Amino acid sequence: MGDRDMNDHGMNARGVNNRETNDGEMNHEMNDSPADSIEQPIDTMATVLWIPGIIFLFLALLLSILVTISVPPIHRFDITRVHFFDGLGSITNQPPDFSGEFRFGLWGYCFTIDTSAGFHCVTTGNGYSVTFVNQARVSETVGSSWTRGLAVHVVACIVTAIAFVLSFSERATERLVCSVFSLFATLFTLAAYACDIALLGWVRHQTDQLNISQSTYPGQAFWMTLVILIVLILATVTSCLGYQTVRKEGGDGGHRRRVPWQRSEKTGKPPPAV
Repeated sequence: MGDRDMNDHGMNARGVNNRETNDGEMNHEMNDSPADSIEQPIDTMATVLWIPGIIFLFLALLLSILVTISVPPIHRFDITRVHFFDGLGSITNQPPDFSGEFRFGLWGYCFTIDTSAGFHCVTTGNGYSVTFVNQARVSETVGSSWTRGLAVHVVACIVTAIAFVLSFSERATERLVCSVFSLFATLFTLAAYACDIALLGWVRHQTDQLNISQSTYPGQAFWMTLVILIVLILATVTSCLGYQTVRKEGGDGGHRRRVPWQRSEKTGKPPPAV
C-alpha cells in the first residue's frame, strides 16, 4: 500500500509538472504572437515604401541620361524646335535659303534643308549661339547665355545616379543620404526645367521678330524633363517615408534594437545581467 501511494504521488507530481510546462509554452507563444504581429507589418511597410522609390529613381535616371545625351547625338531629344514654313535667308555658318526645322539641344543643334533629306547636326558644345536671318536681311540672335544653362541637366543626372545607387542600401543612415540626394536631384531638375522654359520663351520671341511664317514649340526632351521632375518628386516622398519606417524599426531590417536598460516587449522584464 505504501509503495502504491508513493507511485500515485509521483505520477500526480509529473502530471502537474507537464501541465505547468504546457501552460508555460502556451503563455510563451501568446507573448510571442503580439510582438511578431507587430514586427511583420512594419517590415512589409518598409518594403512597400522603398521598392517604388527605387523604381522611380531608375526611371528618372534613364530619362535623365537620354536628355543629357540630347542633340546632336540624338536629334529627337531636343529642347526647343522651330519649324519655318517660309525660307530664311540663312542661319549661323550654314548654307543660304534655309527652310525646314531647327532643333536646339544641350551640345549643339540640328536642322533640315529643302535640298537634302534628313537632319544636319552641328556639335558646338555647351553655351552656343545661333543667328537667324530672314530674306529681308533682318537678323535675330539666340545668345549663348540662353543655352549655357542647359548644362544643369548634366548635374541633375549625376545627382540622380548617386541617389539611385544609395537606394539599394538597407541601412537607415544611407537611406537618409539617399533621400537627401533625391531631393537635390529634384531641385536641380527643377532648375533645368526652368532653363528649358526660358530658352523656349526667348527663341519664340526672337523668331517672332523675323516676321516670317514659323512655329516654335517644345521638343521631346522638354517634356521628358517634366516627367523626370514628377518622378523625382514621387521618389523623394517614398524615400523619406521609407527612411522614417526603417528608423522606427531600428535600421536593422525589421527588428527593433533594444538598449540594455529597456524592458523586454515579450516578458515585460529587463534582460538578465551579463
